[in-house]
Amino acid sequence: MQLAPSGADEQLHHTQLQPGCAEARLATAKAWIQARHWRDKILECDLFVDPAWDIMLDLYEKYYKGKSVTVTSACLAARVPMATAFRQLSRMVAAGWITRQEDAADRRKVQVLLTRQAIERMDAVMDIALKNERRLTSTPAPIALLSADSNR
Repeated sequence: MQLAPSGADEQLHHTQLQPGCAEARLATAKAWIQARHWRDKILECDLFVDPAWDIMLDLYEKYYKGKSVTVTSACLAARVPMATAFRQLSRMVAAGWITRQEDAADRRKVQVLLTRQAIERMDAVMDIALKNERRLTSTPAPIALLSADSNR
């Protein structure tokens, strides 16, 4: 899928909670990464592998932390064999989701970055997740059920 403007773009901007809520977006991305880790650990299977999404989450988290990501680091975040992750990175570059950039300090390293449009779309995804999280946590029944289960 090529990254290009569509009619859905207008809808994405209307669903955003507040521009500039970087801390909340970062916390949501981190929670998503944690949930994926625990899901894989608990379910003990590799049926739910999604290397592109894992790379996107990692790059997005590092973007908001102000950290750079090498190709090797991005491949490790994908949690698949390196060759598979590298192919995925190449597909993401071709589709316009990420860019590669030589490391100015060490020319042997190549950094990968989300494109501006990819960041905006990931912001929209995190904003929607935040909105849904607020809706879910404002419902008293599941919280009461969880509290009752934790007392057992």
